[in-house]
Amino acid sequence: LVLGLLAAALIAGWPAETIGLGIGLVVVFVLGVLEDRWPMRRRFWFAGMVAAAAAAVIGGQHFVTHTGPVLGPFEIPLSIFSLPFTIAFVGAIALGFRTIDRADGLCDGQALISSLALTIVAIILASQQATAWPLPGFAAVAQSLIGALLGLAFYTWRRPGRRLAAIYLGSAGAMMLGLLLGWLALQVHAGFGEAGIGLGGVLWLFAVPLADLLFYGLRRLLAGQNWTAKDRFRLYHMLRAQHYSVDHAVLICHGTAVGAAVIGIAGWALGVPDFFLFYGFWVAFAAYAMIAMAFWTRLASQVTPRANWQTAAGQTIDVEAHTVMGSFSDDEPNPYKPQTASSATSKAK
Repeated sequence: LVLGLLAAALIAGWPAETIGLGIGLVVVFVLGVLEDRWPMRRRFWFAGMVAAAAAAVIGGQHFVTHTGPVLGPFEIPLSIFSLPFTIAFVGAIALGFRTIDRADGLCDGQALISSLALTIVAIILASQQATAWPLPGFAAVAQSLIGALLGLAFYTWRRPGRRLAAIYLGSAGAMMLGLLLGWLALQVHAGFGEAGIGLGGVLWLFAVPLADLLFYGLRRLLAGQNWTAKDRFRLYHMLRAQHYSVDHAVLICHGTAVGAAVIGIAGWALGVPDFFLFYGFWVAFAAYAMIAMAFWTRLASQVTPRANWQTAAGQTIDVEAHTVMGSFSDDEPNPYKPQTASSATSKAK
């Protein structure tokens, strides 16, 4: 993925507005590689993600200057908070894709869906303004990203003859994809001025990773736990807990993302007020959160004593978030990690 993007940047000649994005990609790549290799405090990679998002935003020179009509007929100017809000806008999308890296083809498949949706939005904007690709930086990055993801899919998606992915993204790849998509979303929102897609429409283009990230934070807040710990209480894991296969669970997640993107693009293109799309997303998220909370609560109450089910429902599982997730149970050997004699003995006990 890194080599593909670098080759595209050199051959296609990415414009100057992408220099900050390139710096941000290098930062998250180094952080991700270090985190995948050695334990790292979450505050360090979080600070690195903020720095990478800041570099991408400042280099791109497009900022969210007001909230738009997401709260109704009036807009709230952000003024001095424009830069922090824009960094949070890009960073939230990047974190969403980092947390969704849970199964073969899940994170990069979601990234491909979102990148295609953003490209469709840009094409509609270009046709409305009677100009071809008014943002050359968006065109170069979007086309390079789609090409890299299609090449990556050959190694990460399951298919006949390949039971498991040959490689997985890890923190480095997932955060890079999230940062790229956050930057592209900023271009079609703020780069086209008032004609750009509103914040409500943008939420629908990233519905699955953002819903997973929001539910992750909400559940940890209610459980009174550290929000940075890893767990298995996501949409993908809920589908797996209902005995869907890995392939079917990933396919359902992708189908949900496609449906949400269609709602966002169609609603914006047909002139649906942005606050309808904004509040519609939150209504859909609230429904998902209630269903997911009820499911995990019921599942925990079935396997633990009633007095302890609340603790079990919020308990974290410190596991690697990569392609093995969902492919093997906790009692089965992990084919990606060598089994030592001590680990085999402890597992037997």
